[in-house]
Amino acid sequence: MSERRVIKAKRSDPSTAVQNREKTETEKRFAAHVQKMREEREQRKSGNGSELTPNPVRSDAETTNNLIPSQSKTTDELIIISEQTLPPKRRPRFEEVHDRVTTYLSKENHQKIRQLKEEYGIPVSETINQALQEYFQRKTW
Repeated sequence: MSERRVIKAKRSDPSTAVQNREKTETEKRFAAHVQKMREEREQRKSGNGSELTPNPVRSDAETTNNLIPSQSKTTDELIIISEQTLPPKRRPRFEEVHDRVTTYLSKENHQKIRQLKEEYGIPVSETINQALQEYFQRKTW
């Protein structure tokens, strides 16, 4: 039996094949972002080093003044300071402010509302809410 020799074709190195192809827009943006982050890191390293610490150390006088209010501050000022330190209120979810309602409209009214939606881009629910609000404001019980 004769011996078979298999000759494999040379393939290009995968790392160079990737480098030779043109990059997509996403890859270009990512590369630019990485480069920008590296430059910023180098700038911070070459600075005085204070930018590297996320919470800079303050002197005792600064922290004491912030924690203990002085006697010269009025109660109104203290209330304002305490309100500033409170976290902001959470915005209510859509379901907490609105109720879902299924109703029937006359074909004529439904057609007019759809025309308003197409002409002005106003959602149907917003149109109905606004119309009801104006109606209730005019109506005296």
